[in-house]
Amino acid sequence: KDGDFCLAETNAILHYMAEKYAPAAYPVADAKRCAFIDWALDRFTGVMYADAAKTIYPVLGYVSAPEDQAAAGKTCTENLQEFAKVFLKEKFIGGDKPSIADYRVAPFFFCYAHPQLKEVSCVEVPNRIKQFNKDFAEACSASGLMSV
Repeated sequence: KDGDFCLAETNAILHYMAEKYAPAAYPVADAKRCAFIDWALDRFTGVMYADAAKTIYPVLGYVSAPEDQAAAGKTCTENLQEFAKVFLKEKFIGGDKPSIADYRVAPFFFCYAHPQLKEVSCVEVPNRIKQFNKDFAEACSASGLMSV
């Protein structure tokens, strides 16, 4: 909620917050960059979030583990590798500074790096995701809340 304005859905909220409070996180003057950021958001929402539900959420106790946890972990690892290959060619999805897509994925990528995720959910975090976590922690002062 922002004053009298109420909004729902993560990506809509991120777009609104960027346009109103942090325009550098979604640089509307750069249509190609914005399209790339939107693609990363859609990829995360459409594919990666399902992985989180099968790997992170059981560890947190939100849901039961899938019948084949190893298969879920393998799929998640492959999707993390593909996401990194496509979207993390630069320091961040948004280039040299975090974009709204970086803020969207960062809490999940942090969770994936927790040792218990590897142990329980069989997720192998790609080195590029580990580097992203370090870069994000340096770029975002609030990331201090996300420490193991």
